[in-house]
Amino acid sequence: MTELPPGWASITLGEISTSIKNGIFVSRPGTEPNGVPILRISSVRQLHLNHEDVRYSGLSAEELEDKDALIHPGDLLFTRYSGSREYVGVCAVATGQPPQLTYPDKIIRVRVDTRAALPKFVALVFAWHRTREFIESVLRTTAGQVGIAGKDLARTPFPLPPLAEQRRIVAALEDHLSRLDAGSQNIASA
Repeated sequence: MTELPPGWASITLGEISTSIKNGIFVSRPGTEPNGVPILRISSVRQLHLNHEDVRYSGLSAEELEDKDALIHPGDLLFTRYSGSREYVGVCAVATGQPPQLTYPDKIIRVRVDTRAALPKFVALVFAWHRTREFIESVLRTTAGQVGIAGKDLARTPFPLPPLAEQRRIVAALEDHLSRLDAGSQNIASA
């Protein structure tokens, strides 16, 4: 990594994480509303989480074996397995107050120490081409599925600015990304 500005640190995701955890296993999630909704792998795309792309676990929140399996605001969700390399290791943030949801074993949930890092900043870092290069280097293929282990995700290096700078970067990038989205919608409707 090149020399960093004053106050910035070179860290790994694991150094700022309070929890890195695979989701729950549900053998046959259902399509009929029954129990806590469980995200589908396709619900996590780069910088976007679709809370409505769900199946149903058949379990109530009380019946979940792992009581910490519900998603909280600020949780980072990473795809753990996919048939397509470009979808493995992509990150989205649970924003606002998500409905009561859990996540499958093909998604990794990461909670960061918000005294050190903003979840939105970390998600943006994982969309950065340099971070993606590291992710590509640790992907494994088994039986036609490409995957990443939580321990490899934890080793992902990136530069971390002070919180005030993270807020500035997030605000600037969100402004640019919203304009790009608006432009894409205009092109699509034209």
